[in-house]
Amino acid sequence: MAGANAQTVPLLHQSYKNPNFAGNLLNSDNILDYFCDPANIFYDQSSCNQQVKMQNLNRPLNECLQSMNGIQYTLVGSNPPLFVIMKQRRNSPTNVTPLCYYYIVNGTVYQCPDLYTFIQSKLIGIVHPLRQALETDEVEEESPLTARSTYYQRTRTALIIQDLFKKFPLPEDVVSGPLIGRK
Repeated sequence: MAGANAQTVPLLHQSYKNPNFAGNLLNSDNILDYFCDPANIFYDQSSCNQQVKMQNLNRPLNECLQSMNGIQYTLVGSNPPLFVIMKQRRNSPTNVTPLCYYYIVNGTVYQCPDLYTFIQSKLIGIVHPLRQALETDEVEEESPLTARSTYYQRTRTALIIQDLFKKFPLPEDVVSGPLIGRK
């Protein structure tokens, strides 16, 4: 029962790496053997590839798969160290429906996101900053003088001005008071 309650992690967030196989030795000839490892979480052991593997046929893999109907894995892109594998459903020798793509980089297998997931991710990445920019927060009104200075700056400035007036007093002939309206 504990396994039923446990949350499953989506395959998009998982990867597979075979520690017994050197990633730098992968090429287009052995990449499907690497991918079709029973320990690979992305590999369906009821696939046609597994049936061909168990029958140990001497014919080429593509030739065997074309005559079988069901889930199959084929290499569709090879540019070492990047390989792309397609999971497909073969309905007839000429009719194939792609189900999922996987890519292998330096020996690590990842599932490619489908178009819906990719577009959804991009839209969320665009909408989230826009939503934050458009949200209006209440701004506290502050007087311009207190907003531009701290309490320490205001009190310290007053003390410095007082000290300056003590050291350098105003001359007697200077009139104290406003100069507005005087000639």
